[in-house]
Amino acid sequence: MTFVRGRRVLTIAAAMVLAGFTLIIGTAPAQARPAGLTQPAITFPNGSQATAGATITVTFDAGGDRRVTGFRYSLGTTTLGATVAAGVRGGTATADLAAGEITGDRPLYAAAVDRFGRVGPLTQATVSVTPAAEGQLTGSVLNGYTWLPIAGATVTLAPGGLQVTTGDNGAFTVAGVTPGTYAVTAEVGGDCPATSTQTLDIDGQGLNVEFYLFPECTPEQ
Repeated sequence: MTFVRGRRVLTIAAAMVLAGFTLIIGTAPAQARPAGLTQPAITFPNGSQATAGATITVTFDAGGDRRVTGFRYSLGTTTLGATVAAGVRGGTATADLAAGEITGDRPLYAAAVDRFGRVGPLTQATVSVTPAAEGQLTGSVLNGYTWLPIAGATVTLAPGGLQVTTGDNGAFTVAGVTPGTYAVTAEVGGDCPATSTQTLDIDGQGLNVEFYLFPECTPEQ
């Protein structure tokens, strides 16, 4: 608004300045627009159940939304820390997801991503993580020179420290083994010590192995 009186022109802005007011002229900050991408569909080609420590196969589908170039996802949290690219724009992507060690029903979150890195709305599915079945290690400890069984030899698993002693027939059984990779050592002390270590992958189905020890004193001694 402008007031004209003779040659004097007084604007509202000038009046405000004279009155001690400060006039700030500017524009409102721009806000990022949501990507508006399609929520991906989540499917599990081999089923949505996995044992603790295993992996589960997951497929994400953009449903033909050609703006989508990939997907972000995470298990048990909305951080979406993992990324997988779509095979084609608007297509699908498949990833192997680590089930982790936490058992029970766990939420899997995913969102579509476009070529500018904009992330669409979250979608959610459920993964069921079951406890891993305990494994069992069985086997025998034999004299490598004579192939005769060694009684009283100790068999130790690391990590964990599970330890058993062989019987008169050289056989042993280690029960209650959590599936995983172990360094298994068979050893015998006394006057003719010997030791042997093998790296073994033990799963819920168990494993049988033979150890051959070569005592420091030969049979002739």
